[in-house]
Amino acid sequence: MCVYIGQQKGRALKARSKILIGLNDDIERLLNSMEYTRLPISRLIEMLTPCNEKTFWDTLTLNIQNSESLVCAYDKTMRELQMKKTGFEQLREEDKGVLESFFSTLGKGDFTSEKNNIQLVLKRLFSLAGEAENVEKKYVKLYSSLGLFSGLTLFLIIL
Repeated sequence: MCVYIGQQKGRALKARSKILIGLNDDIERLLNSMEYTRLPISRLIEMLTPCNEKTFWDTLTLNIQNSESLVCAYDKTMRELQMKKTGFEQLREEDKGVLESFFSTLGKGDFTSEKNNIQLVLKRLFSLAGEAENVEKKYVKLYSSLGLFSGLTLFLIIL
Protein backbone atom coordinates (compact mmCIF):
# COMPACT_ATOMS: atom_id res chain seq x y z
CA MET A 1 0.00 0.00 0.00
CA CYS A 2 2.78 2.44 0.91
CA VAL A 3 4.64 1.65 -2.31
CA TYR A 4 1.45 2.31 -4.27
CA ILE A 5 0.99 5.72 -2.63
CA GLY A 6 4.59 6.64 -3.39
CA GLN A 7 4.20 5.60 -7.01
CA GLN A 8 0.94 7.54 -7.35
CA LYS A 9 2.61 10.70 -6.07
CA GLY A 10 5.44 10.17 -8.57
CA ARG A 11 2.94 9.67 -11.41
CA ALA A 12 1.23 12.94 -10.48
CA LEU A 13 4.53 14.81 -10.82
CA LYS A 14 5.22 13.13 -14.16
CA ALA A 15 1.71 13.96 -15.43
CA ARG A 16 2.16 17.68 -14.75
CA SER A 17 5.51 17.73 -16.53
CA LYS A 18 4.17 15.78 -19.52
CA ILE A 19 1.12 18.02 -19.91
CA LEU A 20 3.10 21.26 -19.75
CA ILE A 21 5.64 20.03 -22.30
CA GLY A 22 2.86 18.74 -24.56
CA LEU A 23 0.85 21.95 -24.42
CA ASN A 24 3.98 23.99 -25.08
CA ASP A 25 4.71 21.93 -28.22
CA ASP A 26 1.11 22.10 -29.43
CA ILE A 27 0.79 25.85 -28.86
CA GLU A 28 4.02 26.31 -30.80
CA ARG A 29 2.42 24.35 -33.66
CA LEU A 30 -0.62 26.64 -33.40
CA LEU A 31 1.68 29.66 -33.74
CA ASN A 32 3.28 28.13 -36.83
CA SER A 33 -0.19 27.53 -38.31
CA MET A 34 -1.07 31.18 -37.71
CA GLU A 35 1.95 32.30 -39.68
CA TYR A 36 0.90 30.31 -42.75
CA THR A 37 -2.81 31.06 -42.85
CA ARG A 38 -5.10 33.88 -41.76
CA LEU A 39 -8.05 31.85 -40.51
CA PRO A 40 -9.96 32.72 -37.33
CA ILE A 41 -8.32 31.27 -34.23
CA SER A 42 -11.23 28.94 -33.47
CA ARG A 43 -10.90 27.45 -36.96
CA LEU A 44 -7.12 27.06 -36.52
CA ILE A 45 -7.70 25.20 -33.24
CA GLU A 46 -10.17 22.90 -34.99
CA MET A 47 -7.63 22.20 -37.74
CA LEU A 48 -4.74 21.67 -35.30
CA THR A 49 -3.47 18.11 -35.28
CA PRO A 50 -1.82 17.95 -31.88
CA CYS A 51 1.22 15.80 -31.32
CA ASN A 52 0.82 15.55 -27.57
CA GLU A 53 -2.31 16.62 -25.76
CA LYS A 54 -4.93 15.30 -28.19
CA THR A 55 -7.57 14.88 -25.48
CA PHE A 56 -7.27 18.54 -24.51
CA TRP A 57 -7.54 19.88 -28.07
CA ASP A 58 -10.35 17.51 -29.07
CA THR A 59 -12.38 18.48 -26.00
CA LEU A 60 -11.62 22.16 -26.57
CA THR A 61 -12.74 21.91 -30.21
CA LEU A 62 -16.07 20.37 -29.16
CA ASN A 63 -16.55 23.02 -26.51
CA ILE A 64 -15.72 25.83 -28.96
CA GLN A 65 -18.51 24.61 -31.22
CA ASN A 66 -20.94 24.63 -28.27
CA SER A 67 -19.81 27.85 -26.52
CA GLU A 68 -20.10 31.52 -27.21
CA SER A 69 -16.47 32.29 -26.42
CA LEU A 70 -13.04 30.73 -26.36
CA VAL A 71 -12.66 31.45 -22.64
CA CYS A 72 -15.90 29.61 -21.82
CA ALA A 73 -14.79 26.69 -23.99
CA TYR A 74 -11.41 26.60 -22.23
CA ASP A 75 -13.00 26.72 -18.74
CA LYS A 76 -15.40 23.93 -19.63
CA THR A 77 -12.58 21.86 -21.13
CA MET A 78 -10.44 22.18 -18.00
CA ARG A 79 -13.36 21.22 -15.73
CA GLU A 80 -14.17 18.18 -17.86
CA LEU A 81 -10.58 16.96 -18.05
CA GLN A 82 -10.02 17.45 -14.33
CA MET A 83 -13.18 15.49 -13.51
CA LYS A 84 -12.10 12.65 -15.81
CA LYS A 85 -8.72 12.45 -14.00
CA THR A 86 -6.70 12.82 -17.21
CA GLY A 87 -3.72 14.40 -15.46
CA PHE A 88 -4.94 17.99 -15.82
CA GLU A 89 -5.95 17.93 -12.16
CA GLN A 90 -2.20 17.89 -11.39
CA LEU A 91 -1.64 21.34 -12.87
CA ARG A 92 -0.84 24.02 -10.31
CA GLU A 93 -2.68 27.31 -10.08
CA GLU A 94 0.24 29.07 -11.76
CA ASP A 95 0.04 26.64 -14.71
CA LYS A 96 -3.69 27.17 -15.02
CA GLY A 97 -3.22 30.93 -14.77
CA VAL A 98 -0.82 30.98 -17.72
CA LEU A 99 -3.21 28.91 -19.83
CA GLU A 100 -6.23 30.95 -18.76
CA SER A 101 -4.56 34.24 -19.64
CA PHE A 102 -3.52 32.75 -22.98
CA PHE A 103 -7.04 31.70 -23.91
CA SER A 104 -8.60 34.92 -22.58
CA THR A 105 -6.49 37.06 -24.93
CA LEU A 106 -6.41 34.67 -27.90
CA GLY A 107 -8.26 35.98 -30.93
CA LYS A 108 -8.67 39.52 -29.57
CA GLY A 109 -5.87 41.32 -31.35
CA ASP A 110 -4.10 41.73 -34.63
CA PHE A 111 -1.63 39.17 -35.92
CA THR A 112 1.44 40.82 -34.39
CA SER A 113 -0.07 41.08 -30.92
CA GLU A 114 -1.35 37.49 -31.16
CA LYS A 115 2.09 36.28 -32.16
CA ASN A 116 3.77 38.20 -29.33
CA ASN A 117 1.22 36.88 -26.84
CA ILE A 118 1.78 33.29 -27.94
CA GLN A 119 5.55 33.69 -27.79
CA LEU A 120 5.25 35.03 -24.24
CA VAL A 121 3.01 32.11 -23.24
CA LEU A 122 5.47 29.67 -24.82
CA LYS A 123 8.31 31.14 -22.75
CA ARG A 124 6.25 30.90 -19.57
CA LEU A 125 5.13 27.34 -20.33
CA PHE A 126 8.69 26.33 -21.16
CA SER A 127 9.84 27.76 -17.84
CA LEU A 128 7.05 25.98 -15.93
CA ALA A 129 7.78 22.72 -17.78
CA GLY A 130 11.47 23.01 -16.87
CA GLU A 131 10.53 23.58 -13.24
CA ALA A 132 8.15 20.61 -13.35
CA GLU A 133 10.87 18.38 -14.81
CA ASN A 134 13.29 19.45 -12.07
CA VAL A 135 10.71 18.72 -9.37
CA GLU A 136 9.95 15.40 -11.04
CA LYS A 137 13.62 14.38 -11.13
CA LYS A 138 14.09 15.45 -7.55
CA TYR A 139 11.03 13.88 -5.95
CA VAL A 140 9.84 10.89 -8.00
CA LYS A 141 12.62 8.64 -6.79
CA LEU A 142 12.20 10.01 -3.27
CA TYR A 143 8.49 9.19 -3.17
CA SER A 144 9.05 5.70 -4.56
CA SER A 145 11.84 4.98 -2.09
CA LEU A 146 9.88 6.46 0.79
CA GLY A 147 6.89 4.30 -0.09
CA LEU A 148 9.06 1.19 -0.33
CA PHE A 149 10.85 1.82 2.96
CA SER A 150 7.70 2.72 4.87
CA GLY A 151 6.06 -0.43 3.49
CA LEU A 152 9.01 -2.54 4.60
CA THR A 153 9.00 -0.87 8.00
CA LEU A 154 5.31 -1.57 8.43
CA PHE A 155 5.88 -5.18 7.35
CA LEU A 156 8.66 -5.60 9.92
CA ILE A 157 6.54 -4.03 12.68
CA ILE A 158 3.66 -6.39 11.91
CA LEU A 159 6.00 -9.41 12.05
